[in-house]
Amino acid sequence: TGRFYSHMAELVRDAGARKIFESLAKAEDQHKLKVLESYRHVTGNDITDKTMQEKSVKGYMEGGVSIEEVTGWIDKENAALQDILELSMQMETNSLDLYMKMQMEVNNELAKTSFNDLIEEEKTHLSRLGKLLDSKI
Repeated sequence: TGRFYSHMAELVRDAGARKIFESLAKAEDQHKLKVLESYRHVTGNDITDKTMQEKSVKGYMEGGVSIEEVTGWIDKENAALQDILELSMQMETNSLDLYMKMQMEVNNELAKTSFNDLIEEEKTHLSRLGKLLDSKI
């Protein structure tokens, strides 16, 4: 998802949108760390860089959407900012849903707290994107 937002930051001409996409890209790096933290709390093990490279599903965002398909559609359709923002909000909603499901599945309280933090951040992302969208339409 961070790669998607970085691509959008390069693509959009609107300065406000660019700023939001840049900050969302950075936030996604922190989300990755939170997920790894939750994994450590649940399993008692760390994930090494080697394991990440071997086991990760490359090219997919948190909600299971292919980065290539989404960016390809945006580039092909020469999508308007409104379309990009609406798509981004849908992806944030997918991520929010994923983290809520994960939070319900874990029994470890520290992991639940990590997922709760991610849930609150996703809500903030949705709010920021929604406010920008409202200001553009």
